[in-house]
Amino acid sequence: MSLPPALAAYLNQALELGLMALGFFILSLMVKGARAISDARAAASETRNNLALYVLDTLTVAPALTLATATLYALMHAPGAVYAGEVVWARIGPIGTGIAAVAICDFLGYCNHRLYHTALLWPSHAIHHSDTKLSWLSLLRMHPFDRLGTL
Repeated sequence: MSLPPALAAYLNQALELGLMALGFFILSLMVKGARAISDARAAASETRNNLALYVLDTLTVAPALTLATATLYALMHAPGAVYAGEVVWARIGPIGTGIAAVAICDFLGYCNHRLYHTALLWPSHAIHHSDTKLSWLSLLRMHPFDRLGTL
């Protein structure tokens, strides 16, 4: 019996998250030694909050973003649509494309994050910075409005 694709995807995501948790725990043991266990206990409450927000995001916001991205992709690749980017990327080659993609995406990510620190967007973005015990899951703490900027 096979699982429905959506359930299989969620289970796969949970497995990947568990493997990352194990990897980070082993790394923290190597770096901090026994202190890693007390630090993990101190961050347990924040970790539960971050996981709850992550699950909520996965079940609500992520499907909407996936639909929006798929729609945008379909529009860009519709018959008769002209997408000049393919010509540019082919002309500069795979190494140039890789360098340009990293530079452009990093710059846009920085600009996006700075925009969330303005007075208008800070109220929704503040949750991202509200973790009192930083952990490897702190990045997952996002307001749904913040996720709209990650398209």
